Amino acid sequence: MDESAQTPTGMSRRTFLTTSAALGVGAALGSAAALGTGAGSAAPLDFGSAGLGGTPPPPPPPPGCGSVNSQDFLWKAVDGVNPGNLGSNKYVVEPAVQPTAQFSQLYAIRHGGDKPNSPYDWLLLPTRRISGIECQTIWKPDMLNLWRYAWTEAPGLLKLPEDEIVVGINSKNARKLNQLHIHQTRLNGPTRKSLTAAKGLPTRLSDWTTPKALVPLDINDPTRPSAHFRVVHLDALLPNLFVDLERLVGASAMADQMIAVAKAPKGFYVISSSGKGVHDGTGSCEGLFFM
Repeated sequence: MDESAQTPTGMSRRTFLTTSAALGVGAALGSAAALGTGAGSAAPLDFGSAGLGGTPPPPPPPPGCGSVNSQDFLWKAVDGVNPGNLGSNKYVVEPAVQPTAQFSQLYAIRHGGDKPNSPYDWLLLPTRRISGIECQTIWKPDMLNLWRYAWTEAPGLLKLPEDEIVVGINSKNARKLNQLHIHQTRLNGPTRKSLTAAKGLPTRLSDWTTPKALVPLDINDPTRPSAHFRVVHLDALLPNLFVDLERLVGASAMADQMIAVAKAPKGFYVISSSGKGVHDGTGSCEGLFFM
């Protein structure tokens, strides 16, 4: 389960460090993600080691965020890894732009293992201990914005155009493992048609949970053909979506939420749902997937 190649990253990723430092993370991400330039131009954001070496590790996880002594498979796969020590991951990244100078944060990319032979089953995981979407760490100001990295890494991993890609995270009850992981995979075809057909979607994340954002989408699920999701058509760089959703639903409801992102004609469709509180909703993003 969950095997991945332990290959070092290429020189092209190292070269991107210089570009990112010069332009700033917003410009670097904007050219690849916000403008929708396709799989060929959205280079993975592996900056290598950002050289923050004197900083201590992130603080211990708060209650409810998992123990550093956990034997969870995914936590063990990323605990202690770095760009020079990949473990079983494809590569590990320490972004040059960090949200705090108090400690540095890394993320790992690995094959998901749900479909061992599929080229469309990838995960992005933080290397700090975070159990999942219910953990308060993810909506704090010192958290790395994993959504931008998940999206910008995905075309190079999947070898697909951006309009065929979806990235997403499950609710607490819908996931199998308890280290935060964002799926990077192929978008279900009928779901794409449903998104394209949706009209009058709100364009601000502050309207994410309003009635006008609630739409039915066809899903890849043998138990039902569709479910209701909250969809915003966001024409901007991806913010930390955990922050925005927690602000709207509250910390106590975060465990029931899923979040996903797919390409829109301009910007992104930012999607969420919940098995609780949303009529015919779902806490799983996997119905949006076609691995």
